[in-house]
Amino acid sequence: MVQYQLIKLLVNEKRNIAVVGDDWQSIYSWRGADFTNILNFEKDFPGAKVIKLEQNYRSTSSILDASQKIINNNKTRTEKTLFTELGKGAPVEIEALNNEKMEANYVALKILNLKNDFPDLSDFAVLYRTNAQSLVFEKAFIDMNIPYKIVGGVRFYDRKEVKDVLAVLHLIVNGRDMVALERILKNILSGVGEVSIGKILAAATVMKSERPMEEPEILDVLNSSKARASITKLHEFLRGVRSDDNPGEIVKSVVEKFDFRALTDDGTPSAEERMKNLEVLSTTASEYENLEDFVADAALMSSSDEASRKNSVTLMTLHAAKGLEFPVVFIVGMEEGLFPSSRGMDTEADLEEERRLAYVGMTRAMVRLFLTWAKERRTYGSYSYTMPSRFLGELGYKNGGDAVGSLGYGGDSDFDESDFGESDFGGSDFDPFPEDLPVWE
Repeated sequence: MVQYQLIKLLVNEKRNIAVVGDDWQSIYSWRGADFTNILNFEKDFPGAKVIKLEQNYRSTSSILDASQKIINNNKTRTEKTLFTELGKGAPVEIEALNNEKMEANYVALKILNLKNDFPDLSDFAVLYRTNAQSLVFEKAFIDMNIPYKIVGGVRFYDRKEVKDVLAVLHLIVNGRDMVALERILKNILSGVGEVSIGKILAAATVMKSERPMEEPEILDVLNSSKARASITKLHEFLRGVRSDDNPGEIVKSVVEKFDFRALTDDGTPSAEERMKNLEVLSTTASEYENLEDFVADAALMSSSDEASRKNSVTLMTLHAAKGLEFPVVFIVGMEEGLFPSSRGMDTEADLEEERRLAYVGMTRAMVRLFLTWAKERRTYGSYSYTMPSRFLGELGYKNGGDAVGSLGYGGDSDFDESDFGESDFGGSDFDPFPEDLPVWE
């Protein structure tokens, strides 16, 4: 709004000004963007000539029809009717999966099944509402040898808050892991300066104990009371934690003991997403029988080669996808509370921005568009039931209890139960890794 006021002050008497914009794609209100600047332009500059660019040169009419059907539910918007000369194309497909792991496996298998029609993996994009959703797709792609890259972010196990918690887990598994200890001293514990860090690392290195940080004499090398208090917290935690506890519970105890909510809170909206990453970390860890196996797997995931070459699937948030295009797009996690996000349902204005975000994501697709949701999601190791996103409902999708499955949306306004086929991927007998699974080479 400030920029718009400045522009109005700079315009000459002839009102010599031209602007380009699309209020349907305004998705950055949390950065100060105000799409009403576009809506108010004709009022502020009476007689302005408006040219609507309604022809779309990217997407098929099935994709455009579905996108417009959703955005039409916004009350505050300009009027446009999109059209294309690219033909109807394949219908938009909606798929319900039992849980987020099956959702990821479905996407991975679908990519492998479509590779004859789209041989370049860079033709595929997986879009999600939050970065925390990437891990399950990263794991599925690694398991199925599908190269991928994350755009606008880093891989799950390379995110700072995740690496910080993993450092504590590494120290629990291996008490002489000096790399992990140094990271803990520098990133997690407050009041520990460079001098104290040097003393602790030197003392821990020369001690013969397999777990030097659990020995009482480790505290004797410190003169600073602040450093001593922080090291004492780590010392007591390591002595009290049981390495044979459920790994997910250990992650939760690390997050709580060292107050990661405060550590990750930098006053920006991304702070909540960092805590969500740690929630996903705990949920993932809870699936392992012991901490050592989880730490080993996490290390393998972190060191795996993320494809930097062009021939790889793109993973990114919906916000990061703005301005891009891909022949095949998967929008995943389309559930109430996730997309639209719980924060995006506080006010009508928030919900309309979430709907604009859905429109942006859907119009990234050129040829094929898949929308998926999981009927259950794990949160801190426990499953919770979910409901399909209202955006799917606005396409005519109905949640028919157990009778859910694939739905091809080709632009029709009404559906009945006969539109729902039996899902190939939603049943309890679904095997995500059949023996004859084709491997991408």
